[in-house]
Amino acid sequence: MRASDLSSSGLPAALSLAFWVRRFINPIVELTAAAKTIGDKTYVPAQSSASPITSPAELEPVHVRATDEVADLAAAFNAMIAQLRSSIETLEERVQARTAEAMRLARARSALLAQMSHGLRTPSTPFRVHAVPAP
Repeated sequence: MRASDLSSSGLPAALSLAFWVRRFINPIVELTAAAKTIGDKTYVPAQSSASPITSPAELEPVHVRATDEVADLAAAFNAMIAQLRSSIETLEERVQARTAEAMRLARARSALLAQMSHGLRTPSTPFRVHAVPAP
């Protein structure tokens, strides 16, 4: 075999191998990078003094050019991103609603305790008035 034979058959094989590696590896690398980016973030509510690190706007779908199992994986990943985005968007509303309910229940408890305390003290007042001898 001559060197020219190896180079003429080796170059197309190397280019073909590079094409197939890029076709299968790049989408997986893109998905891995997106997963790490989302995994490294933390959600901080907007009312907090700290600035939000993850907002729903930061959770963008991954665009992978593939038509095989990698495309199915990308679609599943994008569905998870959509669910996470929805959860973050409604989280603050749910927290505010539950906080308002807790405050309402605390006020109701305080009012009930005040009425009970008043009810326990009030009946003894007439007895004290009648127990004092008249002058």
